[in-house]
Amino acid sequence: MERHEKREARIIPIIARACDWNGLSFGKLQSLPAGTIPITSATNKDEILTEVAKRIREVVAFMAK
Repeated sequence: MERHEKREARIIPIIARACDWNGLSFGKLQSLPAGTIPITSATNKDEILTEVAKRIREVVAFMAK
């Protein structure tokens, strides 16, 4: 979290299963998939995983600038 706050690294919480993560230190961060729907609860898991991969790619490209 310290490196994230200093913009030296980027933390992206990925919600794979239902859990109570909002009270944790990274609960204030934007998570994937959008809408905090756990991947295992998604109707179309391939679509959700594709969304997650695209968003990670966007963050990596932004950080590389």
